[in-house]
Amino acid sequence: KAERRKIILDALKDEKKYRSAFPIPTVAQEDPAFNAVFTIDLMWRGPSWAAPNYFILEGLRRLN
Repeated sequence: KAERRKIILDALKDEKKYRSAFPIPTVAQEDPAFNAVFTIDLMWRGPSWAAPNYFILEGLRRLN
Protein backbone atom coordinates (compact mmCIF):
# COMPACT_ATOMS: atom_id res chain seq x y z
CA LYS A 1 0.00 0.00 0.00
CA ALA A 2 2.80 2.44 0.89
CA GLU A 3 4.61 1.67 -2.38
CA ARG A 4 1.48 2.38 -4.45
CA ARG A 5 0.95 5.64 -2.57
CA LYS A 6 4.56 6.72 -3.27
CA ILE A 7 4.27 5.92 -6.99
CA ILE A 8 1.02 7.89 -7.30
CA LEU A 9 2.23 10.87 -5.29
CA ASP A 10 5.54 11.01 -7.16
CA ALA A 11 3.67 11.16 -10.49
CA LEU A 12 1.27 13.83 -9.22
CA LYS A 13 4.18 15.98 -7.95
CA ASP A 14 6.13 15.72 -11.21
CA GLU A 15 5.83 19.04 -13.06
CA LYS A 16 6.44 17.32 -16.39
CA LYS A 17 3.52 14.97 -15.84
CA TYR A 18 0.56 16.01 -13.71
CA ARG A 19 1.51 18.93 -11.49
CA SER A 20 -0.02 22.01 -13.07
CA ALA A 21 -1.49 25.36 -12.10
CA PHE A 22 -4.93 23.77 -12.37
CA PRO A 23 -6.37 20.47 -11.13
CA ILE A 24 -4.85 17.26 -12.44
CA PRO A 25 -5.00 17.11 -16.27
CA THR A 26 -6.48 14.10 -18.06
CA VAL A 27 -3.17 13.23 -19.73
CA ALA A 28 0.43 13.85 -18.65
CA GLN A 29 1.72 17.27 -19.67
CA GLU A 30 4.78 15.63 -21.23
CA ASP A 31 2.57 13.58 -23.57
CA PRO A 32 2.80 14.90 -27.16
CA ALA A 33 -1.01 14.84 -27.33
CA PHE A 34 -1.34 17.18 -24.32
CA ASN A 35 -3.22 20.41 -25.04
CA ALA A 36 -4.46 22.53 -22.13
CA VAL A 37 -7.03 24.31 -24.31
CA PHE A 38 -10.44 22.68 -24.38
CA THR A 39 -11.84 21.74 -27.76
CA ILE A 40 -14.39 19.02 -28.46
CA ASP A 41 -11.77 16.99 -30.36
CA LEU A 42 -9.23 17.19 -27.53
CA MET A 43 -11.46 16.90 -24.48
CA TRP A 44 -9.44 14.01 -22.99
CA ARG A 45 -6.03 15.35 -23.98
CA GLY A 46 -5.29 17.85 -21.24
CA PRO A 47 -8.09 19.92 -19.76
CA SER A 48 -9.03 19.14 -16.17
CA TRP A 49 -12.29 17.38 -15.49
CA ALA A 50 -14.10 17.16 -12.16
CA ALA A 51 -14.93 13.44 -12.34
CA PRO A 52 -11.37 12.10 -12.85
CA ASN A 53 -10.06 14.48 -10.17
CA TYR A 54 -12.76 13.24 -7.77
CA PHE A 55 -11.77 9.61 -8.35
CA ILE A 56 -8.07 10.43 -7.89
CA LEU A 57 -8.90 12.16 -4.60
CA GLU A 58 -10.96 9.16 -3.44
CA GLY A 59 -8.12 6.79 -4.35
CA LEU A 60 -5.61 8.89 -2.42
CA ARG A 61 -7.95 8.98 0.59
CA ARG A 62 -8.12 5.19 0.56
CA LEU A 63 -4.31 5.02 0.51
CA ASN A 64 -4.21 7.54 3.39
